[in-house]
Amino acid sequence: MYGKHLKELRETKKLSQDQVAQELNVSRQAISKWENDKTFPDIDNLIRLSRLYGVTLDELVGVEREKEETTEKDKEEKNGCSNQSILGWVMIAVAVCSCWISPVGIVASLIILYKSREINSKKWRWLVRAVALTTMAVSIHGSYIILTAMYWEGQGSVEYLG
Repeated sequence: MYGKHLKELRETKKLSQDQVAQELNVSRQAISKWENDKTFPDIDNLIRLSRLYGVTLDELVGVEREKEETTEKDKEEKNGCSNQSILGWVMIAVAVCSCWISPVGIVASLIILYKSREINSKKWRWLVRAVALTTMAVSIHGSYIILTAMYWEGQGSVEYLG
């Protein structure tokens, strides 16, 4: 990863590995090893590389890129409007609403359990699964009550044999 960044900086300056090696007073193989992540330049060579490429040491070793990536992720988390949270809320709403119609609730819960694999956030994935399983239990119970009321009520009798 670091080597790829070094290579990009070198190519941006339109320099060959030989030219960089001559400028730093190292072998071309050393430059190749740095760019292929086999070795890491020492601090003196890092300083020379940063001057040659016209970047800060932080930029050279990728600290700035890591900060930018973290900042974007932090902004998304602070807003609370990530695609994962929206998907999670929709799945929870569908699961809860579907339990009012028992057979639909069973099928919807199974679909939501299957689709919850697409949620990357572990927290949201488990929350959605917990709600879907609870909804499925409520739907199964509701279906049992409906079926009992329709088909088995009054079927049993008690006789007095006395």
